Amino acid sequence: MSHSRRPLQVHELCHAIAIRIGSTNHNSDDILTLSTLINCCQGLVTLEKSGSTIRLIHFTLQEYLRADPDLFNRAHSTMAETCLTYLNFQHIKDFSARLPSDPRSIPFLEYSSIYWGTHMRIEVSDRGITYALQLLNHFDGHRSAKIL
Repeated sequence: MSHSRRPLQVHELCHAIAIRIGSTNHNSDDILTLSTLINCCQGLVTLEKSGSTIRLIHFTLQEYLRADPDLFNRAHSTMAETCLTYLNFQHIKDFSARLPSDPRSIPFLEYSSIYWGTHMRIEVSDRGITYALQLLNHFDGHRSAKIL
């Protein structure tokens, strides 16, 4: 959350945390509930009044977390790999050109599609390059191409 390029929706964050880098499918049993997420953050996050966006409790906390590179080792390459793993999931590849009637069924698609490259530009990894090539080999028909 501290290194994301925009505020995350609760369901985006819960799904993103559940992604195991390099896996081919999402395990729905790994998705956190909102209460578990809030409890694990130990009071350092707040839920906006609308109930959909989760943020760090204060902007100075975000500045602190971003300023110390030793706190989160390779944060941006990990985020890029997470986004690319999600985009390479078979169920994401299988979506048709139309958005599903319930976008919550693919909650991390928009963020992953738009920001994986941003994270890669900040910090590249060999594994990220491999996942990006997998995605780009199928990009013309990929769901994320429709978003972009």
